[in-house]
Formats: sequence, C-alpha cells, structure tokens
Amino acid sequence: MLPKRALEDGTPHNGKKLKESASHTIGWYTHQGGRQTNEDRFQVHKVQDDNCSPEMTFIGVYDGHKGSECAEYLQNSLHVTFQSAISTGDKEVLPQNIEAALLQAFISTDQVFLDNSSSPSGACAVVAIVEGSEEVTIAHCGDCRALLITKKTARMLTVDHRMSDLLSRSDDKARAELGRISNAGGRIQGGTLEGLAVYRAFGDRVLKAPHQPKLTCYPDVRVENLTDQDPFALLLATDGVWDVLSTDIAAHFCRDHLLKGDDPSEVARKLVEYSAQQLRLSPLDNMTVVLLQF
Repeated sequence: MLPKRALEDGTPHNGKKLKESASHTIGWYTHQGGRQTNEDRFQVHKVQDDNCSPEMTFIGVYDGHKGSECAEYLQNSLHVTFQSAISTGDKEVLPQNIEAALLQAFISTDQVFLDNSSSPSGACAVVAIVEGSEEVTIAHCGDCRALLITKKTARMLTVDHRMSDLLSRSDDKARAELGRISNAGGRIQGGTLEGLAVYRAFGDRVLKAPHQPKLTCYPDVRVENLTDQDPFALLLATDGVWDVLSTDIAAHFCRDHLLKGDDPSEVARKLVEYSAQQLRLSPLDNMTVVLLQF
C-alpha cells in the first residue's frame, strides 16, 4: 500500500486561504465541471531548508485520469520528495540543484506510486519553484501548462506533451521521442498512445514496463530569470482551462482583474467560471487554477 502523508499545509480547498510572502500572494480554485468526480489535485508548499532561499515556494497542479489516486499521491508526496532532494544539494549551485531535484522528485515519486499501488490511474503535472521575484523553475509532463504574465505581455513556459502535437512535428526531438515509443513497443492509435492523449505522465502502469516504458514521466525543465521581465503573475492550470481559453485571453483576464484589486483566489475562481461559461452546451472537464501574483 502507498504510504500516507499528511499535507503540511493542510489539504487545499477553494477559498480556504491565501499563502503570502514578502514577494507574492497565491490563490487557487478547482471545479469538477460536468465529470462525475474531480480528478484534479494541487499543492502549494513553502520550501523550508537551510540550503534554500527563504522565499522558495513549490506550486504543483496535477490532472488525473482513469481515477484520482495518482494525482492525489502527487498532491501528498511530490513536494515532500522535492524538498528532500533539494536538501542534499550544494547551495553554491542552487539553480542546477533545483533542476536536478525536480528530475529526481518526478522519477522517484512515480516509481514509488507504481511499486506500491495497483491503481491504473495516471496524472499530468506542472510544477513551479518560485524564488522570490528573481527566478522560477518549471517542470512538467503532460498537458498542464504554466503561463508567465507581465503587465504588458504573456509567455507560455511549457510545451504540451500531446501525441497529436508530436505527430505533427518533424524536428529531431520529436523524431527521437517517437523512436523511443516505437522501440518500447508503443502503438500509436488515432493520434494517441494506446488511447492516452499524452506521451509523458505519471502512473499509467499498463504503459510502463520495468525496463522499456512506452510512457515516461521524465519532465521538461525550464529556468526563467525574472529580474529583467517585470513579472506580474504566474498562472498554472490543467488542460480543462487551456482547451477553452487562449494564452492571450487567459493573460488579459488575470491581468485585468488583478489590476482592479481582486485577490488571486478571486481571480482564479472567476477565470474557472469564465472558462466553464464558454462550454455551457458541452461536457466540462475538471478545471484547476493556481495563480501567483508577484
């Protein structure tokens, strides 16, 4: 059985609280939509260790599929594994240490889940490690996204790991990924990896043979220096939001409401509700937003 860990910050709920520091405020909102259950999970955690900046914050957004077990395990465990990994690193090379710790946390957490659970569930994930207003490191697998918003511009910090997108590309990285899948015996069916829309995710044990997995949780990691970008907000959200809203619309919406004085939790709620309104006549996916205002 999977080990059970209490959430240090308490299980996050809508409107429960805002997490504030000297440099940012964070709010969140999650919505079940038209699904029978909400398989999305999220986590906001202040990383506290002598080896880390006192302003370091872990934000994770997890989009579960085939059940919520995998996403729930990530909510309970990924930040704990990351903090353990970062604590063993060299403070003099902290940026590289953060990247290495995120990679270690992703791989280790996935393996523990697979080793200790019989659940067929999986999850996409995006994680942001925010160091004050100076730097943010993003790690993701799947199709959750992170959007950096300034007072004038917006830039997506992630690229979806969707099979349909991969098949439309002809660059070396895409060819290498398709080669890895093929060599592992993976079958591409209707623009999916054996029915799964993404080619990187946690869990999904049926696609993960011990030595040659068809699916991997290996994250793309990106370090973004914020010192010359005038950062205003950072938006992390599951694909239920991005399937409805463009980058520009999401950025304008968050920017406008924050400038009007709404706190991030209120803006997160309004953004999810606005997204849901766009699909009044269609089935709604789960939608989860975590919004950080610098």
